Amino acid sequence: MWARRAIRGMTVRSGLAAEGDNGLMLGPHSAGMPESAILVPVPEAEPVVGTLRARLDRSAARGVPAHVKVLYPFVAPHQVSAAVIATAAAAVASVPSFDWQIASTDWFGEDVVWLAPEPAGPFRALTAAVHEAFPQCPPFAAKTV
Repeated sequence: MWARRAIRGMTVRSGLAAEGDNGLMLGPHSAGMPESAILVPVPEAEPVVGTLRARLDRSAARGVPAHVKVLYPFVAPHQVSAAVIATAAAAVASVPSFDWQIASTDWFGEDVVWLAPEPAGPFRALTAAVHEAFPQCPPFAAKTV
């Protein structure tokens, strides 16, 4: 196990995650960013997956930290507003706090390495809650960041 933390009193905010942030991030949505996502940042994973991310993950070059995706793709970056963030925060707040860990990685095909959270159920609940609030954003549609 190389990453373990509790998600308590989750917050959703825009921009990149600060080190030690236990909340979710909606990011990135700065000028020139083609898409947005809701993520749980896992900076502790960078020493383990950073080299692979640098080679395989375009979002790493854009400053997106190692993460567990909650919902991707999310709304178009120019649509991210205070109201969107508030709606996402309410959806996230509907899921009870939980403890979790990253004990392993896995692969989607040969091009995508992913962090496998344990337990996975609460992350599925987060995805379902945010998707319910944003039905126009189907989870993991078409491609991955």
